[in-house]
Amino acid sequence: MKYNMDRLKKEKKALSPVISTVLLIMIVVVLALIILMWAFGFVKEAYSKTIGGEEKPVDYYCSQLNLEGFVNLDGTFGFSNRGSVPIHSFTLRLTGNDGETNIENYESPKGSVNPGGVFTFKDKGNYDSYKDVRVISVLLAKKKSSTNPEPVPCASENALKI
Repeated sequence: MKYNMDRLKKEKKALSPVISTVLLIMIVVVLALIILMWAFGFVKEAYSKTIGGEEKPVDYYCSQLNLEGFVNLDGTFGFSNRGSVPIHSFTLRLTGNDGETNIENYESPKGSVNPGGVFTFKDKGNYDSYKDVRVISVLLAKKKSSTNPEPVPCASENALKI
């Protein structure tokens, strides 16, 4: 019986050092690719917008928005686009006198508020019933890796306070 056990032990073969080294390198490469793909999830791809043949980052155009808020005599309110950047859509953030905030997304009936255009919120009641009214613009822009434009909201510091 002892003879069979010794024979089995001698017949076992280990992996060669070359094969084990290749396996270790493959494991390291796979782990590096997984970590790299995970890290790319944190990097935001830059959007750009072209106006008048000039392509610039969408953040630049967000900072160049020239919106002017107004309140009509009947209490309705809105804004006009006095700049040169067309607005695709916008988000209206209303804070009532009770402190409750309501956020609504809008697309104007024409699809955008072009330069010189005006949008009036006729269905929101009287302006005086709100403590704070803000309009956050959304512009159409393209990623470098895409040909189709996508809606990109501007930062809240570029929001119009009516």
